[in-house]
Amino acid sequence: MTAGSCPVVYQVLYASRTNPALPRTVDLDILHTAWERNNTMALTGFLMRIGERYFQLLEGPPEAVGEVMASIRADDRHSDVQVLSEGEADQRRFSKWLMAYEDASDDDEGRMLQGWPIAEGAAETIVGLMQKHARGRAPSDMLRKPMT
Repeated sequence: MTAGSCPVVYQVLYASRTNPALPRTVDLDILHTAWERNNTMALTGFLMRIGERYFQLLEGPPEAVGEVMASIRADDRHSDVQVLSEGEADQRRFSKWLMAYEDASDDDEGRMLQGWPIAEGAAETIVGLMQKHARGRAPSDMLRKPMT
């Protein structure tokens, strides 16, 4: 099965706090892990960083999404994992990417999402911001900002 196809699409959108003791280059480690794992588990999605927060949409087979969420909760690069929305979907939102990435810390809309906990009902705003950053870009463009 390829990452872009699966009979049932399950989506989870979560927010977490980054580990401030780790350098920002840890985002690259997270992405490399996601690209390798997602390719074998038929997962796609988007990871967005805003300041000291991660927002991630995972989509794919329900059991694979559940397995990855369990690993994220156990990962010391994340804390305070807050599921913002989850459930079956008609189609994938980020079917082109094993895991797209954007550091949206400088985005005006993104700065509004820095509070904690994330406000109820913010899921569509977050996914809309992800889609805005993905629009018109090829998968090879999704890691365009340098890590410092």
